[in-house]
Amino acid sequence: MEEFTLKKAEGFYVEAAEVIEIHVPAQPSFPNDSGKLIPEAYELFLKFKCLFADAILSFQDRDSSQHYFQELTPTQAFDVVEVELGFVFDELYTKASVVYKARGIVLRTITLSVTFFALMAFVFLCEKGKYKKHDLMITYMLLVVAICLELYAVWVLMNSDWTQNWLSRRDRTTYSSLIIRWFQWSNKRRWSKKMAQHNLLDLCVRGKTAVSLRNKKFLRKIQKLSWIDNYLEKHWYKTFVDVSPELKDLIFSELAGINERDPTALWNRRGSFTLENYGNLSLDWTKEVEFDQRILLWHIATDICYSMEWGDDKEPNCTERKQMADHSKHISDYMLYLLIACPFMLPIGIGMIRFRDTCAEAKEFLEERNVRSSKATACEKLLQVNTEVPPIKVKGDRSKSVLFDACKMAKSLLARKEDRWEIMSKVWVEMLAHAATHCGGSHHARQLRKGGELLTHVWLLMAHLGITEFKISQGHARAKLIVK
Repeated sequence: MEEFTLKKAEGFYVEAAEVIEIHVPAQPSFPNDSGKLIPEAYELFLKFKCLFADAILSFQDRDSSQHYFQELTPTQAFDVVEVELGFVFDELYTKASVVYKARGIVLRTITLSVTFFALMAFVFLCEKGKYKKHDLMITYMLLVVAICLELYAVWVLMNSDWTQNWLSRRDRTTYSSLIIRWFQWSNKRRWSKKMAQHNLLDLCVRGKTAVSLRNKKFLRKIQKLSWIDNYLEKHWYKTFVDVSPELKDLIFSELAGINERDPTALWNRRGSFTLENYGNLSLDWTKEVEFDQRILLWHIATDICYSMEWGDDKEPNCTERKQMADHSKHISDYMLYLLIACPFMLPIGIGMIRFRDTCAEAKEFLEERNVRSSKATACEKLLQVNTEVPPIKVKGDRSKSVLFDACKMAKSLLARKEDRWEIMSKVWVEMLAHAATHCGGSHHARQLRKGGELLTHVWLLMAHLGITEFKISQGHARAKLIVK
């Protein structure tokens, strides 16, 4: 600006023009084998760990990562994210910052050596005659167990991703490659690869067993403690299913496709992007509802459609249609679990109020029709309800239940015989991604210490694919003066 002012004062016509920087993306090697997987994931960890602190991500890192992940298969992409989250967990909740450095190795060597010398000194130098036999046995046991624990700690250190990353950067022709092969697990699991499931209609239909147990005098007194009652509500019927490779393929392909069309669709439209691509669904009224209400609506509608088509194993063969139905139901039950057990990972709303009101209305409806244990019968009864008039006009909005709105949605979806599971699977992936983008990095980090969530993997994968709502640093502005 000083030069600009001087040139202008001299009578020149001065203009400041922006210098456009052309970013050349890096060409990292792809992790087609485990030897390249860990070092590549570590490099990404160093760049993207700032997201867990809600810090700024540079556009160079985003573009490089996006180019890198576009060349990966879904399995490779999720494997990279899995290793990366393992590094994040170690950094946040373990002593990795000390253990896997020279100081940590020296301290580990000292503790093992001192413990071993203590055992040797007790065996050969100590006069054991003045001690009781059981005291000697306890002392031997303590020292031996201490040495075993130290040896186990050394084995864990050698088998860790941090050590393998350090060794992989050395010359592969040396002993480091042999150490990697010796200590490396071929199928090492860094998280459970499972997602929790919670089903509203199962709770209402089969919940009578739980109710009968709670009617016992002893349990009724205990239930007065609110935290116990809340725990039973959240975990009574919680189950787990595996995150299959096919489900990863569906999530990755949908995210990559949406990123090519409109990266902002996932957080601006709350999962309605798919509905705009399919006509004659009669579901336009669902686009403006709150996100927790959308979860309950689509959850009940998905469960009804699944029970009517697959509830009695009417077509047990593993067809592509059945696979899409299973994916839709698993994501549906997982999203309801997040709504009930981890509401802090979803956009702010009144999800628990809607859930409890919906459960209360469903239980009352089923009790009036004497539906006790058959979920298929319960779904048939729900579909028989006349929803021609909007439920809010019939019963008002004092109750936040979405039961009969979901029945109306289920009827619309059942009318789409050919592509309803394709629609539902895409909608659920959108809603999963929308929830991931609206969960803060600190909450994702918090869940890592509890075993990790699929939502966190999807969140980090989206960041790598460039589907971000994060703060991006555009770098230093560069300008040049044009003097005429």
